[in-house]
Amino acid sequence: MKRLFMILFVSLLLLSGCSSKNDNELDTKKLDEYKSNVATLLASNSTALSSKYFSISYEMSTLPDGTHRYYIIVDNALQCMYNVKIMSLDVDSEPSITMAPSIGILEDEKYNLIPSQVSIEEGFAKGLVLSGETDKDAVDVKLMVSWSDETNTKQYKEFLLLHIEANNGNGE
Repeated sequence: MKRLFMILFVSLLLLSGCSSKNDNELDTKKLDEYKSNVATLLASNSTALSSKYFSISYEMSTLPDGTHRYYIIVDNALQCMYNVKIMSLDVDSEPSITMAPSIGILEDEKYNLIPSQVSIEEGFAKGLVLSGETDKDAVDVKLMVSWSDETNTKQYKEFLLLHIEANNGNGE
């Protein structure tokens, strides 16, 4: 009986060790994708202000401590967008110090924007909101939005440059 208990205990330890390794590999893969997207955003020279595939709006508000929070809203998809990933980067920030706000890259959730369909249970959102903080009252933000088609055979990636000012509902 003692031997059986010991075998079960060792087996459990081995199984949990394997799952931890897989989780670590998955986390490393996500972090590598995050870093790759930061590098891609830094290299982007796009000056596009809007997209033909979705609506974009943004605003910035002043927080009680004098800093500012900006919100970027991607919604009203004009085509089916599956596995949507979004990242923003303050043009003047130091990416090795400041974490770039992102959606769909570091977390396990998959986000989909489907025209005229909203069903959180099925993973269809109306829109996605990304937020970041800054100590400036105006910021230029590079934005990357990537997604795939329903069969995951065609990949899309758009880059935009947004100028966001405090307490000024602008954008779109």
